[in-house]
Amino acid sequence: MSLLYTLLDWRTINTIAPFVGIALCVYLLLSKHACTVQKSVSTILALGVLSWLMLVWADFGSTVFEPSYQSTIARVGMVFMMFFAAFVLRRATKQGRALKIKNTILSAENKQLRTQLDIMRGVKPTQE
Repeated sequence: MSLLYTLLDWRTINTIAPFVGIALCVYLLLSKHACTVQKSVSTILALGVLSWLMLVWADFGSTVFEPSYQSTIARVGMVFMMFFAAFVLRRATKQGRALKIKNTILSAENKQLRTQLDIMRGVKPTQE
């Protein structure tokens, strides 16, 4: 039970939050499940990693920084925002892949219908 109290202590959460954020950003950048081809998405994730690294530096590289309840709440809020962004990004990636598959199928059907129409008209099929 004391381990649970130690893990739920606000100072421990304040220390762990940047590492969770860095892990989430790196997972999104390197994962095949999230499309980060767009410049805006990859820039946001890169700046997220930079922000989290600066917070780690503030925790361990500074003798002046003292964590407070407010900084812990802000870090937890940032972690929740990153999880929400990851959820939205993964969902958009799934939808984009499904639309790409449907587009491929429709393009093949369109090509087939054009060929059939050309045959019905008596015109030599076009080569694309």
